Amino acid sequence: MKIILSRKGFDSANGGCASPILPDGRLLSLPIPASKSPTTFHKIQFDDLNLGHVAEQLTRGRIKRTGFTHLDPDINYASLPREEEWRPAFGQANAAQKHLRNFNVGKGDLFLFFGWFREIEKSLSGKLRFNPRAPDIHVIYGWLQVDDVLTVGRETKKFQSRYPWLSNHPHLHDDFGAENNTIYIAREHLSIGNQSSTLDVPGGGFFSKVKKNLILTDQEQELRSVWNLPSWFYPFNSSTTRPPLSYHGDPKRWLEPINGSLKLRTAGRGQEFVLDIEYYPEATAWLESIFS
Repeated sequence: MKIILSRKGFDSANGGCASPILPDGRLLSLPIPASKSPTTFHKIQFDDLNLGHVAEQLTRGRIKRTGFTHLDPDINYASLPREEEWRPAFGQANAAQKHLRNFNVGKGDLFLFFGWFREIEKSLSGKLRFNPRAPDIHVIYGWLQVDDVLTVGRETKKFQSRYPWLSNHPHLHDDFGAENNTIYIAREHLSIGNQSSTLDVPGGGFFSKVKKNLILTDQEQELRSVWNLPSWFYPFNSSTTRPPLSYHGDPKRWLEPINGSLKLRTAGRGQEFVLDIEYYPEATAWLESIFS
Protein backbone atom coordinates (compact mmCIF):
# COMPACT_ATOMS: atom_id res chain seq x y z
CA MET A 1 0.00 0.00 0.00
CA LYS A 2 1.16 3.53 -0.78
CA ILE A 3 0.32 6.84 0.90
CA ILE A 4 0.20 9.87 -1.37
CA LEU A 5 0.44 13.25 0.33
CA SER A 6 -1.34 15.31 -2.31
CA ARG A 7 -1.10 19.12 -2.30
CA LYS A 8 -4.46 20.68 -3.25
CA GLY A 9 -6.55 23.83 -2.88
CA PHE A 10 -5.63 27.51 -2.90
CA ASP A 11 -1.92 28.35 -2.99
CA SER A 12 0.21 31.39 -3.74
CA ALA A 13 -0.09 30.88 -7.51
CA ASN A 14 -3.71 29.67 -7.67
CA GLY A 15 -6.03 31.68 -5.44
CA GLY A 16 -3.32 33.75 -3.83
CA CYS A 17 -4.20 33.05 -0.21
CA ALA A 18 -4.77 30.24 2.28
CA SER A 19 -7.90 28.15 2.65
CA PRO A 20 -9.76 29.00 5.86
CA ILE A 21 -9.90 27.33 9.23
CA LEU A 22 -13.30 28.54 10.43
CA PRO A 23 -13.71 29.99 13.94
CA ASP A 24 -15.21 26.69 15.13
CA GLY A 25 -12.23 24.70 13.78
CA ARG A 26 -13.79 23.42 10.56
CA LEU A 27 -11.45 23.01 7.57
CA LEU A 28 -12.74 24.47 4.31
CA SER A 29 -10.45 23.75 1.38
CA LEU A 30 -11.01 26.26 -1.42
CA PRO A 31 -10.65 24.65 -4.89
CA ILE A 32 -8.41 26.55 -7.29
CA PRO A 33 -9.80 29.00 -9.85
CA ALA A 34 -10.15 27.70 -13.42
CA SER A 35 -11.06 29.63 -16.54
CA LYS A 36 -12.86 26.65 -18.08
CA SER A 37 -14.79 24.39 -15.75
CA PRO A 38 -18.33 23.03 -15.33
CA THR A 39 -18.62 24.55 -11.83
CA THR A 40 -18.53 28.04 -10.32
CA PHE A 41 -17.65 28.96 -6.75
CA HIS A 42 -21.14 30.13 -5.86
CA LYS A 43 -22.70 26.77 -6.82
CA ILE A 44 -20.71 24.95 -4.09
CA GLN A 45 -21.92 24.63 -0.51
CA PHE A 46 -20.01 23.75 2.64
CA ASP A 47 -22.45 23.20 5.47
CA ASP A 48 -24.04 26.63 6.03
CA LEU A 49 -21.51 28.48 3.86
CA ASN A 50 -21.42 29.30 0.16
CA LEU A 51 -17.92 29.00 -1.30
CA GLY A 52 -18.51 31.94 -3.59
CA HIS A 53 -19.06 34.30 -0.67
CA VAL A 54 -16.07 32.87 1.23
CA ALA A 55 -13.65 33.08 -1.71
CA GLU A 56 -14.75 36.60 -2.67
CA GLN A 57 -14.40 37.96 0.86
CA LEU A 58 -11.07 36.31 1.68
CA THR A 59 -9.52 37.49 -1.62
CA ARG A 60 -11.06 40.97 -1.17
CA GLY A 61 -12.95 40.65 -4.42
CA ARG A 62 -10.01 39.47 -6.51
CA ILE A 63 -11.86 36.19 -7.08
CA LYS A 64 -15.53 36.63 -7.89
CA ARG A 65 -18.20 34.37 -6.48
CA THR A 66 -19.34 33.68 -10.06
CA GLY A 67 -15.85 32.66 -11.16
CA PHE A 68 -15.18 29.13 -12.37
CA THR A 69 -13.36 26.67 -10.16
CA HIS A 70 -11.68 23.28 -10.51
CA LEU A 71 -13.54 21.25 -7.86
CA ASP A 72 -10.99 18.47 -7.49
CA PRO A 73 -10.65 16.40 -5.38
CA ASP A 74 -14.43 16.14 -5.20
CA ILE A 75 -14.89 14.45 -1.82
CA ASN A 76 -17.88 16.16 -0.19
CA TYR A 77 -21.27 14.73 -1.19
CA ALA A 78 -23.09 17.87 -0.01
CA SER A 79 -21.04 20.28 -2.15
CA LEU A 80 -23.33 19.98 -5.18
CA PRO A 81 -26.55 18.22 -6.22
CA ARG A 82 -25.62 14.55 -6.74
CA GLU A 83 -26.86 11.43 -8.45
CA GLU A 84 -27.44 8.40 -6.26
CA GLU A 85 -24.38 6.53 -7.56
CA TRP A 86 -21.96 9.37 -6.70
CA ARG A 87 -18.64 8.51 -5.10
CA PRO A 88 -15.65 10.71 -4.22
CA ALA A 89 -13.27 11.16 -7.13
CA PHE A 90 -9.93 12.80 -7.88
CA GLY A 91 -8.41 13.62 -11.27
CA GLN A 92 -4.80 14.09 -12.26
CA ALA A 93 -2.91 14.63 -15.53
CA ASN A 94 0.32 15.79 -17.16
CA ALA A 95 3.54 15.65 -15.09
CA ALA A 96 1.79 14.95 -11.78
CA GLN A 97 -0.05 11.95 -13.23
CA LYS A 98 3.18 10.70 -14.80
CA HIS A 99 4.70 10.78 -11.32
CA LEU A 100 1.81 8.74 -9.89
CA ARG A 101 2.05 6.25 -12.74
CA ASN A 102 5.81 5.86 -12.21
CA PHE A 103 5.04 4.77 -8.65
CA ASN A 104 2.23 2.43 -9.80
CA VAL A 105 -0.38 4.23 -7.71
CA GLY A 106 -3.63 2.31 -7.98
CA LYS A 107 -6.20 0.21 -6.21
CA GLY A 108 -5.91 0.24 -2.42
CA ASP A 109 -3.52 3.19 -2.27
CA LEU A 110 -4.49 6.16 -0.11
CA PHE A 111 -4.42 9.85 -1.05
CA LEU A 112 -4.14 12.22 1.91
CA PHE A 113 -5.00 15.68 0.62
CA PHE A 114 -3.25 18.61 2.30
CA GLY A 115 -3.21 22.32 1.69
CA TRP A 116 -2.33 25.79 2.96
CA PHE A 117 -4.66 26.84 5.77
CA ARG A 118 -5.03 29.78 8.15
CA GLU A 119 -7.58 30.71 10.80
CA ILE A 120 -10.19 33.30 9.90
CA GLU A 121 -12.45 35.58 11.90
CA LYS A 122 -15.24 38.08 11.31
CA SER A 123 -14.42 41.76 11.13
CA LEU A 124 -16.48 44.38 12.94
CA SER A 125 -18.44 44.84 9.70
CA GLY A 126 -19.26 41.10 9.68
CA LYS A 127 -17.00 40.15 6.78
CA LEU A 128 -14.63 37.19 6.80
CA ARG A 129 -10.92 37.93 7.08
CA PHE A 130 -7.75 36.11 8.05
CA ASN A 131 -6.74 36.34 11.70
CA PRO A 132 -3.56 38.47 11.60
CA ARG A 133 -2.16 36.58 14.60
CA ALA A 134 -2.71 33.11 13.12
CA PRO A 135 0.11 31.15 11.43
CA ASP A 136 0.12 29.75 7.91
CA ILE A 137 0.15 25.96 8.11
CA HIS A 138 -0.10 22.86 5.97
CA VAL A 139 -2.98 20.63 7.13
CA ILE A 140 -4.33 17.27 5.94
CA TYR A 141 -7.99 17.95 5.20
CA GLY A 142 -9.28 14.94 3.24
CA TRP A 143 -8.63 11.48 1.85
CA LEU A 144 -9.44 9.05 -0.94
CA GLN A 145 -8.60 5.35 -1.02
CA VAL A 146 -8.51 4.13 -4.60
CA ASP A 147 -11.00 1.52 -5.77
CA ASP A 148 -10.83 2.10 -9.53
CA VAL A 149 -8.60 4.04 -11.94
CA LEU A 150 -10.18 5.49 -15.09
CA THR A 151 -7.74 6.14 -17.92
CA VAL A 152 -9.75 8.87 -19.61
CA GLY A 153 -7.24 10.57 -21.88
CA ARG A 154 -9.17 12.79 -24.27
CA GLU A 155 -12.23 10.51 -24.41
CA THR A 156 -14.17 12.64 -21.95
CA LYS A 157 -17.54 12.29 -23.69
CA LYS A 158 -17.32 8.50 -23.60
CA PHE A 159 -16.65 8.49 -19.86
CA GLN A 160 -19.41 11.05 -19.22
CA SER A 161 -21.82 8.64 -20.86
CA ARG A 162 -20.44 5.62 -19.01
CA TYR A 163 -20.32 7.36 -15.62
CA PRO A 164 -23.13 9.96 -15.58
CA TRP A 165 -22.63 10.59 -11.85
CA LEU A 166 -19.17 11.90 -12.76
CA SER A 167 -20.39 14.21 -15.52
CA ASN A 168 -19.63 17.40 -13.54
CA HIS A 169 -16.06 16.37 -12.71
CA PRO A 170 -13.59 18.80 -14.35
CA HIS A 171 -11.47 15.95 -15.74
CA LEU A 172 -14.45 14.79 -17.83
CA HIS A 173 -14.70 17.91 -19.93
CA ASP A 174 -13.18 18.41 -23.35
CA ASP A 175 -11.34 21.54 -22.31
CA PHE A 176 -9.10 19.43 -20.07
CA GLY A 177 -7.66 17.44 -22.97
CA ALA A 178 -4.55 15.79 -21.48
CA GLU A 179 -3.29 12.56 -23.05
CA ASN A 180 -2.78 10.91 -19.65
CA ASN A 181 -5.91 12.41 -18.06
CA THR A 182 -6.85 10.02 -15.22
CA ILE A 183 -9.58 9.81 -12.56
CA TYR A 184 -9.27 7.90 -9.29
CA ILE A 185 -12.56 6.61 -7.80
CA ALA A 186 -12.92 6.02 -4.06
CA ARG A 187 -13.65 2.72 -2.38
CA GLU A 188 -16.95 2.41 -0.56
CA HIS A 189 -15.19 1.89 2.80
CA LEU A 190 -11.71 2.68 4.05
CA SER A 191 -9.48 -0.29 4.84
CA ILE A 192 -6.29 0.21 6.87
CA GLY A 193 -4.85 -2.60 8.94
CA ASN A 194 -7.44 -3.80 11.45
CA GLN A 195 -9.29 -0.50 11.48
CA SER A 196 -11.88 -1.46 8.86
CA SER A 197 -13.32 -4.01 11.27
CA THR A 198 -13.80 -1.45 14.06
CA LEU A 199 -14.73 1.81 12.31
CA ASP A 200 -17.19 2.60 9.55
CA VAL A 201 -15.21 5.16 7.55
CA PRO A 202 -16.04 5.95 3.91
CA GLY A 203 -13.38 5.43 1.28
CA GLY A 204 -13.23 9.15 0.55
CA GLY A 205 -14.16 12.24 2.49
CA PHE A 206 -12.97 15.24 4.51
CA PHE A 207 -12.01 15.83 8.12
CA SER A 208 -14.61 18.02 9.79
CA LYS A 209 -12.23 19.91 12.09
CA VAL A 210 -8.55 20.60 12.51
CA LYS A 211 -6.74 18.47 15.08
CA LYS A 212 -3.13 18.11 16.09
CA ASN A 213 -2.29 14.99 14.12
CA LEU A 214 -3.60 16.55 10.88
CA ILE A 215 -1.18 19.51 11.08
CA LEU A 216 1.97 18.87 9.06
CA THR A 217 3.78 22.18 9.61
CA ASP A 218 6.26 22.47 12.46
CA GLN A 219 4.64 25.35 14.30
CA GLU A 220 7.96 26.39 15.80
CA GLN A 221 9.12 27.32 12.29
CA GLU A 222 8.22 30.41 10.27
CA LEU A 223 7.79 28.51 7.01
CA ARG A 224 4.73 26.30 6.51
CA SER A 225 6.86 24.11 4.24
CA VAL A 226 8.90 22.83 7.19
CA TRP A 227 7.04 19.83 8.59
CA ASN A 228 7.12 18.02 11.91
CA LEU A 229 6.58 14.31 11.22
CA PRO A 230 6.67 11.10 13.25
CA SER A 231 10.22 9.79 13.43
CA TRP A 232 9.38 6.66 11.42
CA PHE A 233 9.21 8.77 8.24
CA TYR A 234 13.02 9.05 8.36
CA PRO A 235 14.36 6.93 5.47
CA PHE A 236 18.06 6.76 6.38
CA ASN A 237 18.13 5.05 9.78
CA SER A 238 18.93 1.46 8.85
CA SER A 239 21.67 -0.48 7.12
CA THR A 240 19.44 -0.67 4.05
CA THR A 241 18.11 2.74 3.07
CA ARG A 242 14.36 2.71 2.58
CA PRO A 243 12.70 4.45 -0.39
CA PRO A 244 12.04 8.00 0.86
CA LEU A 245 8.94 10.10 0.36
CA SER A 246 9.12 11.00 -3.33
CA TYR A 247 10.78 14.35 -4.18
CA HIS A 248 12.58 14.06 -0.82
CA GLY A 249 15.57 11.84 -1.55
CA ASP A 250 18.11 14.50 -0.58
CA PRO A 251 19.32 13.72 2.98
CA LYS A 252 19.84 17.46 3.56
CA ARG A 253 16.06 17.92 3.60
CA TRP A 254 15.77 15.71 6.70
CA LEU A 255 16.87 16.37 10.26
CA GLU A 256 17.51 13.20 12.24
CA PRO A 257 14.68 12.26 14.62
CA ILE A 258 14.79 13.65 18.16
CA ASN A 259 12.35 12.54 20.88
CA GLY A 260 10.07 10.79 18.40
CA SER A 261 9.66 13.68 15.95
CA LEU A 262 11.34 14.60 12.70
CA LYS A 263 11.80 17.85 10.75
CA LEU A 264 11.46 17.83 6.95
CA ARG A 265 12.09 20.75 4.60
CA THR A 266 9.52 19.87 1.94
CA ALA A 267 10.02 20.30 -1.79
CA GLY A 268 8.37 23.28 -3.44
CA ARG A 269 7.91 21.32 -6.66
CA GLY A 270 5.48 18.47 -7.15
CA GLN A 271 1.87 17.95 -6.18
CA GLU A 272 2.06 14.28 -5.22
CA PHE A 273 4.48 12.93 -2.59
CA VAL A 274 4.40 9.11 -2.59
CA LEU A 275 5.49 6.79 0.23
CA ASP A 276 5.44 2.99 -0.07
CA ILE A 277 4.49 1.89 3.44
CA GLU A 278 5.59 -1.69 2.77
CA TYR A 279 8.93 -0.33 4.05
CA TYR A 280 7.33 1.66 6.90
CA PRO A 281 5.18 -0.70 9.04
CA GLU A 282 4.73 2.05 11.65
CA ALA A 283 2.56 3.92 9.15
CA THR A 284 -0.46 1.71 9.85
CA ALA A 285 -0.78 2.85 13.47
CA TRP A 286 -0.30 6.48 12.39
CA LEU A 287 -3.10 6.21 9.85
CA GLU A 288 -5.39 4.50 12.31
CA SER A 289 -4.82 7.36 14.77
CA ILE A 290 -5.74 9.91 12.12
CA PHE A 291 -9.04 8.19 11.34
CA SER A 292 -9.94 7.14 14.89
